[in-house]
Amino acid sequence: MKYTPYTTLAAFAATTLAASAANLAQGGNIDSAIHVDTGDYWQSVNMTTTFTDRGIKILGADQATIIQQGPGTSTLAFTSSLFDSNEASGNGTSFYIGDGAGAKGIVTINSGGGFNGIGLTDFVIGSNGGTGTLNINDDGMVYLNSLDIQNGTVNFVENSTGSFWVGNWGDSDYQQCWSNGKLTYNGQNNGSFNDHFEFIDDHGGRYIRAVVPVPEPCTSTLFGIAGLALLLRRHK
Repeated sequence: MKYTPYTTLAAFAATTLAASAANLAQGGNIDSAIHVDTGDYWQSVNMTTTFTDRGIKILGADQATIIQQGPGTSTLAFTSSLFDSNEASGNGTSFYIGDGAGAKGIVTINSGGGFNGIGLTDFVIGSNGGTGTLNINDDGMVYLNSLDIQNGTVNFVENSTGSFWVGNWGDSDYQQCWSNGKLTYNGQNNGSFNDHFEFIDDHGGRYIRAVVPVPEPCTSTLFGIAGLALLLRRHK
């Protein structure tokens, strides 16, 4: 097991880690940063890991980050922290969620969290008989260079206001992902794509964002009547 914690963002940005055979994940809550350098990989097997500050920074190439390889379940969450592969060269740098028969991997991006996968060659969900889920909660943001969902889903949790971006994808690509059941809202695939998501093409930033449902007029009216009744009761 080899990983390096850092105590400042400056050190996180400036320091690199010497190459080694592997960087094995540590379970539990981690509030320090971890660097993964060329030739290393970060792997989570049968454990739950939550980054509550800073997160993981990928440097160089020829690396793999695997959330559960082989039989078992692993979960990885980012809360007010970031997975950053922006400095990777993109040559052989991959991220797998659930790899191998019997493997189940779950990655969750919570409030203030982000996933910058622009430097990744591959982002694969559910490979070689495994299954995977990428959850986007709250205002979490995910940016991917590429996406291959073999067996699993990208799921927006109910009332999420997060955003999801895949390089070179357009509106039809996201809609096809929904039609194939590989994009879900609150773990389900009910209704149409436009019921839950909006496609945004803003100066080349082509991404989708979940739409928080607005109460129907009749529901809003009932809330208004109930509020008026409470006010009148207080004045009696």
